Amino acid sequence: MNYHDRQNTHNKIDHIFKDLLPAQGMPERLEQIALSHRMLEAMQDGGIALCDAGTGIGKTYAYLVAATVFHSLHPAQPILISTSSIALQKAVRDEYLPLLSAVLTEDGMITEEGYVFCQENGQPYEPRTYQDLFKRCVRQAGIRDTNFHALRHTFATRSLEQGMDVVTLSRLLGHANPSITMDKYGHALDDHKRASVGKLGGLYTGAKKPPSPKRGQER
Repeated sequence: MNYHDRQNTHNKIDHIFKDLLPAQGMPERLEQIALSHRMLEAMQDGGIALCDAGTGIGKTYAYLVAATVFHSLHPAQPILISTSSIALQKAVRDEYLPLLSAVLTEDGMITEEGYVFCQENGQPYEPRTYQDLFKRCVRQAGIRDTNFHALRHTFATRSLEQGMDVVTLSRLLGHANPSITMDKYGHALDDHKRASVGKLGGLYTGAKKPPSPKRGQER
């Protein structure tokens, strides 16, 4: 990335925090802006940012804004957001992202249209490009030949093995009802069933017998 493009991304961060978000009633916070700039620099350089950020400075928006600005120039680069709690995860999904999306869409910084998986120019990949990339990754990982759709099956079985409930998984997979999910992936629960039943043994194994009554106390 040349100097002009890099500077332009930082200008976007300043515009968001100093103009757009204050118009929504959010105060301008210098620590928040500085943190967002550091996150953006780390993304652009492909590095790791270790920041000692205090409480109450708006860290979540700092991360989200940096990721959004970076993604505007690198739409093909996936961005993973990890939260420290389920509550924060829901807040990001239901509050932070919708507000940020609305503000940036109204400003024209982002558009409502676009592909999830696309080239640097925003155009979709030719399907064979993904297939070729997937085959190379499979070979490099030392995995026997498999197809791209196997990723879906792997996700489903691993989700069940890690305790995801069938109803949630069914919705994620787009199945009409949970029974379809169980018919296809119920086998992944066999070990879980055995382990669960095995726990019942703990109710009785090693249970102490009641002490024998002392002589003269028998009834």
